Amino acid sequence: MSMEDDAMGDDYYAAAEAEADEAERELEAQNKAEDARCFILGSSADAAIEVDGAGAGTGTGTRTGSTSPTGTAAASASGTRTRRRGPSSKVWLDFEEVTEIQGGKEVRVSAICHHCKNTLSAKSSSGTGHLRRHLDLCPAKKEKDRHGRTQSMLKFNADGSFVHWEYSPSVARTELCRLIARLDLPLCFGESDAFQDYITNAHNPRFVKSFRQTTARDLIGLYNNRVEQLTNVLKNFVSSVALTSDIWSGKAKEDYISVVAHFVNPDWCLEK
Repeated sequence: MSMEDDAMGDDYYAAAEAEADEAERELEAQNKAEDARCFILGSSADAAIEVDGAGAGTGTGTRTGSTSPTGTAAASASGTRTRRRGPSSKVWLDFEEVTEIQGGKEVRVSAICHHCKNTLSAKSSSGTGHLRRHLDLCPAKKEKDRHGRTQSMLKFNADGSFVHWEYSPSVARTELCRLIARLDLPLCFGESDAFQDYITNAHNPRFVKSFRQTTARDLIGLYNNRVEQLTNVLKNFVSSVALTSDIWSGKAKEDYISVVAHFVNPDWCLEK
């Protein structure tokens, strides 16, 4: 986008904001005029009252009323968060108005953001441009919009139930380490293009491949965690362990030895 397009976009936004502010000010002027009329004529200004007390249909029917301002002032208490007339700007869909009674009239003094709950100055005589700018920068609103655009995914359990599922790179790295350990795969397996294409095309488009250095660190952390879990089980719940071992040579003339521990867990199931 060129600088001329940016300037045109800024001019359009400024014009739209000025138009909305002008509409807000016109509404406020109408509200003030209506309040002044009610203050002079009273709350029953539309009802014809006969001055001389004669029957209906005689005379010109001059209208008058009480000049007491209680008809307007009693409509709302000081500090309420409602207005008698709704505002015209769409920005108030994201804000809650805070009004007060000043000089017998209900005026807006501030606004509370529905998303971050912050209170901003919003006098009736001021515009709403700063409220729109707050919505553009409000982190709570951005977070809600981001979650609103993300489609939720469900995971089915073995018993037929389902729960909300969300992709976690840390869980994916842990499961990759378990796969490498169980099948004796090379550490570079997780960063291969073939494995990444298989996962992204067949299972999860958001999969992020893991490099061999990251996989090596994750394997060490997984090993230490499993050793701690096994130690706690053997120390607290197992009274005896049977050990078996085996030794063999690989194709590269490397010698291997394995040690297998057999024991019965607290649920009377054989584990190794």
